[in-house]
Amino acid sequence: MADSQAKFYQGGIINSNLEKRLVNLENGEILNYDLFVLAVGKGTRLDVVPRAAEYARTFRTL
Repeated sequence: MADSQAKFYQGGIINSNLEKRLVNLENGEILNYDLFVLAVGKGTRLDVVPRAAEYARTFRTL
């Protein structure tokens, strides 16, 4: 991801507007986006999708 224009944000969301593509973060920052990924959980389970362990990359490994 180092050579891409993607940005990673981690934090609490207090409000979102899907029509306007806006997200308000708990630190007061307002983000607008083209693509939005909301990921929750504590671990990446690569065993539930066939061959994911072979082909997928997790944020922890990037």
